[in-house]
Amino acid sequence: MENIYEQLYRIFVETQSLTVRTEQDEIIEDLAAVLSLTPEKRIILIDLITHIRIHWGLESFATGLRLGLELAVPYDPPSEYRILREFLSKLNQPVA
Repeated sequence: MENIYEQLYRIFVETQSLTVRTEQDEIIEDLAAVLSLTPEKRIILIDLITHIRIHWGLESFATGLRLGLELAVPYDPPSEYRILREFLSKLNQPVA
């Protein structure tokens, strides 16, 4: 069963990356041709690159999703801000 990140990745990212994937597949095929790989080794190369592509894509999507959720959370200023504001309000007062 897919977790939420995998499902969101499949729905929103995977469909948008078709153009990039097509260009990358052409580069992979050119690399396989230059290396004179056998059909079996060509399949291993494509499987490896596909695995890396999916893993990195999912990880970067999940990281971006977490970042977006953190940015959307209501902002609660740190308690140190209160101390700084008190200090700033006293700057205009005469020194005793």
